[in-house]
Amino acid sequence: MDHYLTDGKRAIPKLIAVNDEGEELFVWGPRPREAQGIFERNLQAGLSKPQAMERLHHWYSKNQGKAIESEFAEIFKKMKQLRLLSS
Repeated sequence: MDHYLTDGKRAIPKLIAVNDEGEELFVWGPRPREAQGIFERNLQAGLSKPQAMERLHHWYSKNQGKAIESEFAEIFKKMKQLRLLSS
């Protein structure tokens, strides 16, 4: 678990996929790239963590899971290209 920390913390889960041999196929998380960028920019702009989280939750509400869906489609497409995922 310590190999997959986010900024040294265990607070936000990640999705890690490995094959039968234990080789890492992909790591996703802790949140969609766009959401992570929003969160980091808000903290860098001086917002408190609760304020940054409020803005992030607003983004999630408007996005309705589209970013996550898009990122997973990208992951699955790459896995198919590498023949790591069947049709």
